[in-house]
Amino acid sequence: MLIEEHYPLTGKPYPKRLIFKVVGYSSSTWYENPTPKTGKRGRKPKHSDEEVLQEIKTEIKKSTFNAEGYIKVKKRMGKRKINALVAGKARVNRIMRENNLLSPYRRPGKTNKREHDGTIITDAPNVMWATDGKRFWIEGSGWHWFFGVIDHFNDEIISWHIARKGNRFAAIEPVRAAVRKTFGSVGKDVCKGMKLQLRSDHGSQYDSADFMNEMKFLDEIPGIGDVQSVCTVTAMQRDNRAVSPHPGRTGAANRNIFFLRGSL
Repeated sequence: MLIEEHYPLTGKPYPKRLIFKVVGYSSSTWYENPTPKTGKRGRKPKHSDEEVLQEIKTEIKKSTFNAEGYIKVKKRMGKRKINALVAGKARVNRIMRENNLLSPYRRPGKTNKREHDGTIITDAPNVMWATDGKRFWIEGSGWHWFFGVIDHFNDEIISWHIARKGNRFAAIEPVRAAVRKTFGSVGKDVCKGMKLQLRSDHGSQYDSADFMNEMKFLDEIPGIGDVQSVCTVTAMQRDNRAVSPHPGRTGAANRNIFFLRGSL
């Protein structure tokens, strides 16, 4: 082709614009269909794929393990004191994958998600109670804690207690009130033979020794809920939303807590 020839006097190739003008060819058309180039673009690697493959196999043979990952192989080849070989991790990964040298991927076994596929609604009252606490704000009085006990049979809030400090002793009060209201007293073993379960989360109030000892005294079975079981105290948490409205809705907060002021 004329475009590849050189001018005899200067030894340089003919200017492309001159050639296009002579043959009546548009330069824009020429550059829209450039001559295809073969091979990979960019800087040529220092070592061929065959050389890298042989070094990878050598590194795997020296390893004490049956298989190695491509990142370890890449770093070990680059940190050699003698005959160090530097190659990109993507290239090492490709070569090892094409030659079945990658370590086998171990799929995780079946895990128990502990899904709650049953029901928390009981067939009779006083079979399963739930208790939980919620911190809320009262305009003019500051932060307070609400503790309540609810029956899973009909979602009835059996008792509740308001305190400025949400400690273990405040958490015990609504349980005592619920036992007194239902069984008539809070004496020792008053719940014996009832098979009553009290569900709660892993809050510090409910994991405390004082709370556990009180449940043993009443002979009430404390059922500390599983962290991954979302339905453990769902009924009590749903009712707790009534005392924790949106922070910006002051009027709603006042309407929700007006009935609580009498207990302070």
